Amino acid sequence: MSHPTSLDLWGRRAGLLIGCRIKRQRVLRRLTQAELAKRVGTHRPLVARVERGLSCPTLQTLLEYADALEMPISELMQCVDDAGVPEGVILPVVPLERP
Repeated sequence: MSHPTSLDLWGRRAGLLIGCRIKRQRVLRRLTQAELAKRVGTHRPLVARVERGLSCPTLQTLLEYADALEMPISELMQCVDDAGVPEGVILPVVPLERP
């Protein structure tokens, strides 16, 4: 059994932070997951997985989320103070590994 490396943990944390930011922006815009999925060109269950940090979108998909939410991609990838990460740090886009 392998133990997660700090990069694995950072990648999972990055996916969770990005997912939380996508959800926050979706809710602020009063969109359902289905409506956001339609704008992005994906399915509602995948939006739910992204928002929960269980699936990390590709850079292209992040661009589509940013476009659908009418915001710069940098805002999706920027850390937030309340997450305990210095503001201005850009998160890496690392796919989650499945066992």
